[in-house]
Amino acid sequence: MAVLNFDSYKIAPGFPLNKIALFFQTHSPLSWKEYIHLTGHHISAVLKYKMGNKQVFIFCFGAIVFVDFTQQEIYAFLQHLESIIDGIDYSFIAKYHEGHSIHVSSDGKCTLWKDQTKYFIYHEYIVHVIAGILAKSVAISKIEESVNRLLNEGEDVLSNLQKGRLNFSKKNNTITTARILRFEYESISSIGLFDQSTNLVQSIQSKEIYDFLENYYELYDRYKIIQSKIFDLRRIMKSYAMLSYKYHEAKRYLLEIFLLALFPLFHLAHYLMDTYAELDIFHFLY
Repeated sequence: MAVLNFDSYKIAPGFPLNKIALFFQTHSPLSWKEYIHLTGHHISAVLKYKMGNKQVFIFCFGAIVFVDFTQQEIYAFLQHLESIIDGIDYSFIAKYHEGHSIHVSSDGKCTLWKDQTKYFIYHEYIVHVIAGILAKSVAISKIEESVNRLLNEGEDVLSNLQKGRLNFSKKNNTITTARILRFEYESISSIGLFDQSTNLVQSIQSKEIYDFLENYYELYDRYKIIQSKIFDLRRIMKSYAMLSYKYHEAKRYLLEIFLLALFPLFHLAHYLMDTYAELDIFHFLY
């Protein structure tokens, strides 16, 4: 019985696949615009020894999947990848990681995870489907973490507003708005994460396997939760922007009232100064 071990990481906002494909001189017919599949001599060229059945999948949305790699080999490959492109964030490795294993029996059958009762005839595309699901799962984990963090910050703002702490500043408002817009842009650019890739699903069995694994990792349910949280985030930011606008508008009105009040005060001061000057002249003459 053979065991295939998968390790998936989200380590960058995105990968320039054209540049990576050019370096490795690979033109995979399997959606090279969406991910690159490296095997054999490609990996051996990096680690300088024969790699056997080891495989690497590099996805455009910043996820990478290793098949049958040790931790030392993963680190060595990432260091080499970093020499080709910029933007790898090693702090992501511990935060956004999925591990998975499948067992292939001697008669060519496999289960998709431990304790699953349904068996499938093993084909190479199963590795591609598993890699795709794992890559999407870690990428979704990054989105989940981002939206939860922003929601906590937004709820803190509303809590302060409810307590009457109208501590608005133009700088803080700009920073918060920019972070929300950047998150929404990244979420839109990652919308393909939630689509069933036609490059991963090329037969009835591959579609069945994809559906099984999508349910196992709860991708659709997680997507619906993210949608709901993004809606809450937009509602919070709308309330924040409205109250911020009203607060600054009230400050402008107060400034206008203060300036208008200066006119009679100015005339009163001028009158008092003239009166005082006349009294001084009177005392000087008499």
